[in-house]
Amino acid sequence: MDGEALKILLKYQGNYNFFCQDKYIRSNGWANVDSRTRKGAWIGNQYNEKGQVTAYGLEGGVCVGLGVAYLISGNEWETFNAYMMSDRGKSVIRGTANLQMLTQHSAVPSPEGWHTVLNVNHVRFVKEFDISFDLFTANPRQALWRELTPEVGYLILAYGRTCGHVLSMRLRQGTITLFDPNSGEYSFPYKNGRSPGMESFLSYFTTVLYTRFTLFLAEKYVLSRY
Repeated sequence: MDGEALKILLKYQGNYNFFCQDKYIRSNGWANVDSRTRKGAWIGNQYNEKGQVTAYGLEGGVCVGLGVAYLISGNEWETFNAYMMSDRGKSVIRGTANLQMLTQHSAVPSPEGWHTVLNVNHVRFVKEFDISFDLFTANPRQALWRELTPEVGYLILAYGRTCGHVLSMRLRQGTITLFDPNSGEYSFPYKNGRSPGMESFLSYFTTVLYTRFTLFLAEKYVLSRY
């Protein structure tokens, strides 16, 4: 965790649980050079314009699968962690990432794959809306706070010119949580429909840490476990 993130957590009495998707991918063998040993992960590779391999298998990331698993598994970090390590959880994460790899070359990656996975696991898609963040207004974020209840969760989709990322958000016993597969889970107090800590943290994420992303969308879901 960098210093600025730590300052925000301390200022607003937040909590943090570490996670690194790169370590998770490698521990499962999903980025092995030998495609025959990837344990069900995509057997293709990613290449640059010179034909050189830039990522083996799912080495480029499984953030979609992890974001989906975060909504499926329940509202406690320990429950999510156990789900990630279970055979079923790994199957969901790996399978969702595999589906995403099949659509990565289209102009607009289709969310139908992860919608199907979530629906099968009783997490129902409701709607999508633009929450592109701005230094001078918090208006896009108000939709997040207004509609967030214990039975609602979000996938936050971040898009850049040549890259994308997925985060998850949900409510847990008076706290609001944000899961970033690259770094872990951040949680802040949530009261009367507001969370100054999460507002500050999202501003930091979008204007400092993830400046390569210019479009942010939120997908709202009704959760089966909360």
